[in-house]
Amino acid sequence: NNSVYAVSDEGELAALSAIDGTVLWRQNGVQGRGITAPVILSQSLVSGDYKGYLHVFDAESGKVSGRARAGSGAILSLTPATSDYLYSLSESGRVSAFRLLRPE
Repeated sequence: NNSVYAVSDEGELAALSAIDGTVLWRQNGVQGRGITAPVILSQSLVSGDYKGYLHVFDAESGKVSGRARAGSGAILSLTPATSDYLYSLSESGRVSAFRLLRPE
C-alpha cells in the first residue's frame, strides 16, 4: 500500500498518495468526534473517538465497515498488537484489547 493516512484539524480522515500527495479519498462521517490517528489492521483502518467508540474503515475506499463502543470515556490512543488485534488507552487510564473480526 502506497498510502499515508491523516486526520485533519476538523476531524476528517483522508488517504494520500505516498508518492505525490494526491488525495485518494476523504471520510468526513467522523468529523467533530475527536478521532485518534488511525492504525492499520490488515486491510482496515481503526480510529477511536472522544465518546469511546472505535471506528473501522476500509483502507482502500475509506468506507465505514464497522463501529463498536469500547467504553464511556475518550479513547486517547490505539496501538496495533498483531494483524488483527489492537490495544486502546482511554482517558481513565484503562487499557483494552480488541480483535478485528472479518466476515466469512
